[in-house]
Amino acid sequence: MDEKCPLDSHSHEHAYLAEAFSKIFISVVEVDLQTGTALTLQSPDSAVVMRPLPWKTLLARYTERRSCPEDRQLINDQFSLEQLQKFAQTDQSHKAIQVRCVAGSATFEWMELAATRLSGKEAKVLITTKNINEQRLLKSVVERFVYKNCDYFVLLDTKHNSFFRFIGNGSGADLPPLSSNDYTAVLEEYNTRYVMPYDVDRVTAELQIDHIVEMLEKHDEHEIYFDNIPEHGTTRRKHIQLAYHDKPNGLVLLTRTDITDVYLHERALNEQLRSAIIEAQTDSLTQLYNHAATADLVRQALLSSDCTAAACLFLDMDNFKAVNDSVGHLRGDELLKFQARYLRKLVANNGIIGRIGGDEFLVFLPGENSKETARHYSAKICTMFSDIKDVSMRRLNLSCSVGISLYPEDGTDYETLVHKADQALYEAKHNGKNQYSFYFEKGEKHIAPCALS
Repeated sequence: MDEKCPLDSHSHEHAYLAEAFSKIFISVVEVDLQTGTALTLQSPDSAVVMRPLPWKTLLARYTERRSCPEDRQLINDQFSLEQLQKFAQTDQSHKAIQVRCVAGSATFEWMELAATRLSGKEAKVLITTKNINEQRLLKSVVERFVYKNCDYFVLLDTKHNSFFRFIGNGSGADLPPLSSNDYTAVLEEYNTRYVMPYDVDRVTAELQIDHIVEMLEKHDEHEIYFDNIPEHGTTRRKHIQLAYHDKPNGLVLLTRTDITDVYLHERALNEQLRSAIIEAQTDSLTQLYNHAATADLVRQALLSSDCTAAACLFLDMDNFKAVNDSVGHLRGDELLKFQARYLRKLVANNGIIGRIGGDEFLVFLPGENSKETARHYSAKICTMFSDIKDVSMRRLNLSCSVGISLYPEDGTDYETLVHKADQALYEAKHNGKNQYSFYFEKGEKHIAPCALS
């Protein structure tokens, strides 16, 4: 307490002090340690304000009426007259405890009960109480949501290439030095030691002072994500955030947090989503695209500016019903899976393959020379069953027919191209099966030599 504003018996000076403290403290009490007398300068209880009372009486009233039973012993142990007299003989000028104050029948508020030794008045202390509910809540939030995953905070001086680290979460995380006048050198050494090799160059470049300043001129915040070298066999995902603390002086606040749990959770969710999308797009028997996915993919391809020509192949196994009747549906399913594997190997990444019906498949082939490409693939498709090794299957004289439509000559949308390819397929079957037919060339045939005949 400043000597210019001494606490004495003059009531107007006490009133001045009470007014000064009224916006900070709930109650202010001056205790004379020689006489044990307490003078209340500020209190919600107006009956005790400016009324000298024994400190023992005033303390007992407070503990019985206002404090929670669990904290009463602590208050008496720390703030009895005897303890305050001992406190006045130490080098301490201030001490405080946090206690709960009854606020209702089932609620309480946190209070700080403090004793301050008055400068120049060894026989007097000032006892104050103030509400710290908000302070404790803020501290709890920071500890729970910031410090829990925050490895450290750094204040970076971009104008002098220096930094100061002023907090760490105490978890034994890899911490940079407390301070340095050569940020650049520490950065390179630290990243080489603690950042995964595939991220070192990128992270080091992102954290160069010139780059930080450039990014913060464009954005309020700069963020970096990278993997940390594991200390115990598990790679950790880290997130660095940078923002100006004092832009005129070039001071940047850098925080690094551990986001491994969030990152792994999001990655698992993305994997689940990817699996769900694949499952929704896939024909369960053949693992090709199903009808809906095939249609969507072809429509997207047709909308692409890169698609200037394409062929649509509609293929169907000849006499598939008879195959099912002869060898059963399970063997028929095996035949469809064989057909799917053959098409996947034949087309590879050059087109879209889908099963759009029971034994109906669609192959969409984008690219120039689409007519010749369609002719080449269709000829091979018509001979696919020659690769079957199963003797019972070979005896069925299996064959396939293909109908072909061309983009943009025969149509510019999925429905038109499929419809015309289907019409060409009908023509191929009508003319004897085991052949391919173009939509506009209904007279052209290609009878593939059937190795099973």
